[in-house]
Amino acid sequence: MPTLITDRLNHTINRSKNLRGLLDHYRKWPEDLVVKVLQSPNGQYDVTFFWPRGDQAHCKWADCYVLIYWLASRRSWSIDRVTFDAPLYDSLGHSNAAFEALRTKGIPVTRHAYH
Repeated sequence: MPTLITDRLNHTINRSKNLRGLLDHYRKWPEDLVVKVLQSPNGQYDVTFFWPRGDQAHCKWADCYVLIYWLASRRSWSIDRVTFDAPLYDSLGHSNAAFEALRTKGIPVTRHAYH
């Protein structure tokens, strides 16, 4: 699951074979993140982390539940919200226990139809 981090001008800042690059980048810039989750046609989940300063981290996850619980376990992170594309949100169910894991940490979960 490679991770690519770009700045607001889409220049590559960091590239890593795993989530280490993402974790390191957040340690340098611990700001409110917005996380966008889309289900790709191959069954994986494309995840983008947005920093207010314009940086973005892109990675893929094989399991949506692992992603959700991983986000919920980031105790020192400030996550503004996690947005799921509409079909994925609907298939998971808005009252899903995994969503509740995020909500109990104070992380709003939203549904969005991307075009």
